[in-house]
Amino acid sequence: MNWMPTMWSLRVWGSRMRDVLHPSVQVGQYRRYFKHNNFAFYDETEPVGLDACCHLHNCTACEDDVLLTAKFERVPSEYKLF
Repeated sequence: MNWMPTMWSLRVWGSRMRDVLHPSVQVGQYRRYFKHNNFAFYDETEPVGLDACCHLHNCTACEDDVLLTAKFERVPSEYKLF
């Protein structure tokens, strides 16, 4: 099954060109997965709080970075990029 690019995907170059989800979208999916699949986060008496962010350790910020384009304007505001 081929993965189709979405409005939240971007094209990156590593060993080859490929479409991947924006890091903030990825971390948001991880957060939802943990929140819905780990009892600690939905315990009725004392649920543990859960938040998410992206630590882009290999990223060098630049003015025209594709991660910060208008296409992704809403996503990083919910799950911050660091």
